[in-house]
Amino acid sequence: MVKRLGIVIVALILSLFSFANSSETSGSANIIISGDSVIIPSFTVDVELTPKAQAEIASKQYKVVVMGYFSGYPVKNIPKQYQSRVEFGELALTSYPLYLKGSGVVEFNQVSFSKKLLPLLKNSDIQLLINIYSQGKPSDLNILNGEIFQGSIVSIEGKTIPLKVKLISEE
Repeated sequence: MVKRLGIVIVALILSLFSFANSSETSGSANIIISGDSVIIPSFTVDVELTPKAQAEIASKQYKVVVMGYFSGYPVKNIPKQYQSRVEFGELALTSYPLYLKGSGVVEFNQVSFSKKLLPLLKNSDIQLLINIYSQGKPSDLNILNGEIFQGSIVSIEGKTIPLKVKLISEE
């Protein structure tokens, strides 16, 4: 019994090791393991504001926030200390904001998360949600409404995601 348990544990460790060190598997992104971190493949987002949105952002001296939320599908039995990271059936890995002064292109490069989270994922199919909003003073409300991107990192690895954004008042 102990020998069988030992073999199962060794097999589990080897499968986790091969998952964590694979640079690409079918349907998964080219994640890179570097020290204690997992580095997500780079991609860019091309933000195109309407002329009215561009003018309003400039006149109010707001920033355009391009927020990337990275997540994955969790295994069934998540340890208690990580359960707060699970929302809507996904395990939050990291979030990463980039800033623009108006229309432009941002590059998500060297975005990483803790390697400790890898064994908590069913696979390395990392999900991405890109949301765009305005940022002024803390009391200011968001004035932008735009397209979002939601999908797998595999589908956009090394590519540019075009997103159009307008003022909420332009609805």
